[in-house]
Amino acid sequence: MKKLVFALFAILFSLQFVAPAKDFCFGAPNEDTNFNEFFVGLFGEEISRKAYKNEYVFVSGSPLGFNLQGDGVVVVAVGDVESETGKVMPCDGQDILPGDLLISINDKRITCSLDIERIINETTTDESFELAFIRNKKKSVKHIVPAVDNRNGKKRLGLWIRDSLAGIGTLSFVTENGRFGALGHTVCDSDTGTSLPVSFGNLYACGIVGAVKGQKGAAGELRGVVVKSDKAIGKVSKNNEFGLFGQYLGGHDTLYLEKMSVASREEVHPGKAYILSTIEGCEPKKFSIEIIKVNTQASQKSKSLVFRVIDSELLNKTGGIVQGMSGSPIVQDGKFVGAVTHVFVSDPSKGYGVYAEWMLEQ
Repeated sequence: MKKLVFALFAILFSLQFVAPAKDFCFGAPNEDTNFNEFFVGLFGEEISRKAYKNEYVFVSGSPLGFNLQGDGVVVVAVGDVESETGKVMPCDGQDILPGDLLISINDKRITCSLDIERIINETTTDESFELAFIRNKKKSVKHIVPAVDNRNGKKRLGLWIRDSLAGIGTLSFVTENGRFGALGHTVCDSDTGTSLPVSFGNLYACGIVGAVKGQKGAAGELRGVVVKSDKAIGKVSKNNEFGLFGQYLGGHDTLYLEKMSVASREEVHPGKAYILSTIEGCEPKKFSIEIIKVNTQASQKSKSLVFRVIDSELLNKTGGIVQGMSGSPIVQDGKFVGAVTHVFVSDPSKGYGVYAEWMLEQ
């Protein structure tokens, strides 16, 4: 009997510890972040919790200005062209809608309005051009003949487009190898809500000069001015649902940066915390919040947690979370746990946050 028990124990032990790591490892490392492997034993217990080997970043909370040049242009409206024969709509009936992203004409990449004008005016014939659009991540191709503008003799498509975006937000963190994360959410075109893929972009130091207080049903906002706009402190390479990312160029003396360990999403819990944010000037301050809900997320999602502002100073001056505070680091138990992403329009004292882990994996 003892031999049988010993044999069974040996089998269970081998199943728990000798199984290939790839069958039990959740997530995958990328070029910026290294992970320990995460194993699950035979009975579901955690043997080695996933954690960052490089577990420190420099959190900020400093305000920043940004401008982004699109990789493609956003259609804002479809209109007409004043030709010799009257008003003509070259795109009429082509199923082109505001928010569509124009990425190429005749397989030539489009990054700005000047690209469109140059390509369609390279020839003098009344030829049809092949326009490639993206809508809801699906590509479509339209064949359109431009109209000649009676005012200047140039061909026009009758499309109102936007090729760049600018605004202010908050720097979340800088890694030890100089990569930054900011805003915590995608930068969208204000008219169409379309996220603009980035060809390139810059970050600039910014100072906050005022704030519009948030109210129920109306989000407030910070008002800022760019400092030394001729000198970029960062190069933007990515704009996605988790924010702006790229290479930080400023030194430690350019913006506020505090070295801090990073919490895994499993460590975040309901309870007291604080955000680092700037509501006047250039220096961030600590404002008390309470995390009231933590979402269990096995895959990357932007709305990871819900919090309530309990800091009387912040509530008095801004009403809670306002536009421009997106990206403010969330700190709990002395660790960087996430960043502010959105405000509850129905209650500006409440907001959403994204896990720091998801931002660091971008």
